[in-house]
Amino acid sequence: MISLTPTTWNILGLGVATAYASLGLAAMLLPHQVAGILGFRAATQGNGKPDVPGMMGFIGARDLSIAGALFVFARDGANQEMGTVILSSMILCVFDVFIVWRNGKRLE
Repeated sequence: MISLTPTTWNILGLGVATAYASLGLAAMLLPHQVAGILGFRAATQGNGKPDVPGMMGFIGARDLSIAGALFVFARDGANQEMGTVILSSMILCVFDVFIVWRNGKRLE
């Protein structure tokens, strides 16, 4: 098994945190475009209008929360905790990929 230094693990964790922060900001700042890429069918408000910004806001907040936790763990040098958050958040990534696959969306 490959043994990496704690600094290397910290840098790798910061890369993951940056990716989550970017995805979270994209979902919040460009909700219609991200929803289109992911193939989400928008939830409807009480008046029947799609609530894309609201739905993508939740996804963006989720991603920014994960990024925030990873940045704090990186600052504190808590590499094992970073690894736990990254591995547990993979469940969310698998679910996101499943939804995109189920909806048959392809990036072109």
